[in-house]
Amino acid sequence: MCKIPFRTVVFFCIATALSCAKSGVNTQVQNTSPSVNSLKIVSAAGTGFSQVADADSFVIYTPENLNLAINGGNVEYIDRGLIAASAQNFTSADSRTMRSLCMDFGTAAKASAMYAYKKASVTAALTIPSFDSSVAVGKPEILFQGITAFAWFDRFYFEIRLLGYADQTQALGNAAVFLSQYASKIQTK
Repeated sequence: MCKIPFRTVVFFCIATALSCAKSGVNTQVQNTSPSVNSLKIVSAAGTGFSQVADADSFVIYTPENLNLAINGGNVEYIDRGLIAASAQNFTSADSRTMRSLCMDFGTAAKASAMYAYKKASVTAALTIPSFDSSVAVGKPEILFQGITAFAWFDRFYFEIRLLGYADQTQALGNAAVFLSQYASKIQTK
């Protein structure tokens, strides 16, 4: 059996971490939850969006490193039972953007509670076509010309941010397309 000195192991770990940080390698935890991984949207047909082609186009997060995706705002999700999350980024030829956060809360009760918490903070709720407000609502993002959609299906909670729209109705329609894809994937699991 080969014995490697402890200092060598520590040095190797530090050197690897620094190398990854400098080279831009995506160091977030990958594939920690098959549930959120299986909800990845493959086609954004009918929306004008295509998936961003970089290392951060689809990333899976643990509760602990979700702050990387939402700038330190992970506490409200962890406190309500977050198990795992994924972030997916899309863009369009006319510079619109879509960022989807798909979060697994383990039970429908916890996902519903997260939705109720977020919905309560929306002062001017927007109706998302084909969805009852008990399942999904939109919040205007006036500064960035778009919306953030909040929704829940089964044990999953979603936040979809669509920005760069001259017409809010189009943003709501695209939110409905993406949410329908998520709902369909969950029903077929």
